[in-house]
Amino acid sequence: MAEMIQEHIDLLIRPSSGTTRTDQTMLDLHVRDITGHIPVDKLDYRHMNHWVKSMMAKGRSPKTIHNVHDLISAAMNTAEMLQYIPRNPCRGVQLPGLDLAEDEAMFLTHSEFSLIVEGMGERYKAFTSFLVMTGTRFGEATALTVGDVDLLDCYGSASEPMHGLRLRTPKYGENAL
Repeated sequence: MAEMIQEHIDLLIRPSSGTTRTDQTMLDLHVRDITGHIPVDKLDYRHMNHWVKSMMAKGRSPKTIHNVHDLISAAMNTAEMLQYIPRNPCRGVQLPGLDLAEDEAMFLTHSEFSLIVEGMGERYKAFTSFLVMTGTRFGEATALTVGDVDLLDCYGSASEPMHGLRLRTPKYGENAL
């Protein structure tokens, strides 16, 4: 099976270096030692169930199990297209549930945030304050360029990956973060 996954990775058309690296890492860390030795034409539903249970026993997160299963399943689809196997053995395999966080949103108070800022290095304070006061995510903020922000009109926008950012009075009043 590991050979088939490697062939699948090698057959990808124009993958990003990140995709190739991630797929290779998943193969090396989560497949080779468990079911990688099984020939692709012998792999079946029982093997895949064993793989899922092994991953769960190792304490792997449901998200990791889903991600690696997606890679294995894509490789088995490739094996099916290449007529190495008649059917993808990943079909119908039950995966652990992806528990979605249902906790209520919790926010720092002004004094809690002040304590955090006091303890951080000077070089991070302005950026951290920008993130908190605008609600901008890290990836969005790091994508901004000088041309995206107009401090006089309190407006900012970026085409990638954000669709827009407006710098304004916080939603809950002047004293809110």
